[in-house]
Amino acid sequence: MTKHKHLHIDCTRGISGDMILASLVDLGVNPDNLISGLSGFGWTVSPESFRREERDGTAGLNIYFEVPAVSHSHGDNHPHDHHHEQPREHSHRSFREIEAMIRKSSLTGAIKDTAVDIYEVIGEAEAKVHGTDLDHVHFHEVGRDTAIMNIIGVAICLEVLQIGRITCSNLHDGTGFIECSHGRIPVPVPAVRAMLEGTSYQLVQEEVETEMVTPSGLGILKGIKALPVSAVPGKIVATGIGFGKKDTGRSQGVRAYLLDKSVK
Repeated sequence: MTKHKHLHIDCTRGISGDMILASLVDLGVNPDNLISGLSGFGWTVSPESFRREERDGTAGLNIYFEVPAVSHSHGDNHPHDHHHEQPREHSHRSFREIEAMIRKSSLTGAIKDTAVDIYEVIGEAEAKVHGTDLDHVHFHEVGRDTAIMNIIGVAICLEVLQIGRITCSNLHDGTGFIECSHGRIPVPVPAVRAMLEGTSYQLVQEEVETEMVTPSGLGILKGIKALPVSAVPGKIVATGIGFGKKDTGRSQGVRAYLLDKSVK
């Protein structure tokens, strides 16, 4: 079947893996597709994980994946900024480990390719930041179960929706510093800066002292080859709104639009 649908992603309120996934499910993907696809990795996803919420008068979807968690200290009582949980036994996976997980799964070839492409984009950025290569990259935040579930989930949704062309708005990030597994780092975070190099993605920094663009969010955009455009390039025929877990103090949510025509 030829993939002919045009997806446009509005990133002006921030972008992250969980927000993109929720917006795509809200666009019309049956949660059963994710429940089935992710079960092959040993993850149990409940229908109750998919929750309707309202923020600033706007209704959208949020997805709360639950995995076994253990307490984990980052030292000096620093909070962790990307995720609120530390999965048991799997916190520092390598790119090659994640690639093998995906390739050995029962997912279709197209879904596997998309998920691996996303992780390769993130891996290359991390390799550049740390002065290494893909064979030696180890992920922290984006190597956790919930992050992998978000990225594989996005790949599943794009296949279910039969998306053939993808565009996106400019990116809006915050400023200041955040605490993560690498310590105190500036916003935009180094992996995001590395991913932006040599691209046509436009970044707008707002007076919000936290991260609004995560490595998984930008990695997904680059991995699915979303083309940045200055305006929505077509008539909107369906909308999905996905919320994330972090409160940035702004009306948060990724808008995913199905359009009636592709960019010429």
